[in-house]
Amino acid sequence: MKKLMFLGVLALLSTQLIAREPLRVERGEELALANEPTPLQPVADAQGTPVAYAEYAVAQPAQVIELYQNVRVRDARNVHPCAVKKIVSVPDPCDKCCRVCIEICVPPCENETVRCFRNGNRIRFCYGQYSVDVTSRRHDVVVNYND
Repeated sequence: MKKLMFLGVLALLSTQLIAREPLRVERGEELALANEPTPLQPVADAQGTPVAYAEYAVAQPAQVIELYQNVRVRDARNVHPCAVKKIVSVPDPCDKCCRVCIEICVPPCENETVRCFRNGNRIRFCYGQYSVDVTSRRHDVVVNYND
C-alpha cells in the first residue's frame, strides 16, 4: 500500500513539473508570427463529410508596452540569483494622474505580497527573503533591491 501511495504521489509531482516547463524551440525551427494566418484542420460531421468554414484564422497582434526610461537601480547586487523579469505599472513621477510601466527582476515564486506606502508613490513587492521597493519621485523611478 505504501509503494502504491508513493508511486501516486511521484506521478502527480512529475505531471506538475512537466506542465511548468516552458516550450523549447530548436535552433533550426521558427515560431509562427502572430500576424500570419494559421491554417485550420477540417472538421467532419457525424457522417464523415467535411464541414465548410473559413480557411484561415488570423490572430490579433500583440500590444507593445513602452517602458519608462528614467529608472535608477539601487543595490543591484541584491537581486535573486534566478530572477525573472516582470513588468509593473507605477505612478508617473511627472504626472500623478498617469501611470508608467517599468521592468523589475523578481524571484521565480508565486508568493507575492504587494504593499503601498506614501499615497502610492512607494510600492514594495515582497517575496519572503527578497523584496523590491519601487519609488516614484522627482522625474525618476527608483528601484531598490533588498535581500
